[in-house]
Amino acid sequence: MTARALSGQGMDAAVRAVAAQAHQTPAGESTTVSVRSVYRWLAEDDRDEPAVPEPAAPVILDDYRRRVLARLARERRADPF
Repeated sequence: MTARALSGQGMDAAVRAVAAQAHQTPAGESTTVSVRSVYRWLAEDDRDEPAVPEPAAPVILDDYRRRVLARLARERRADPF
C-alpha cells in the first residue's frame, strides 16, 4: 500500500484498493478486510516505528567508504609494494 501511495496514488485510494483485494489468512484461507482495518494496521505500524528515523543508506555507505579508503591509504603508505 505504501508503494501505491508513493507512486502517486492517494492514500485513501491506496487503502481502498488494498481492502478490495483478497488476502490469505495464516491458515491459507482467502478473506477480505475492511477499509477501517487497513487504517488500523497503518496506525499500528506508525506506533511501532522508531521516533527518530535511521540514517539513509547513502550516508552509511559514504562513511564506510571513507573509512575503507583511509585504511587502504594507511596500508599503502606502510607497504607501498
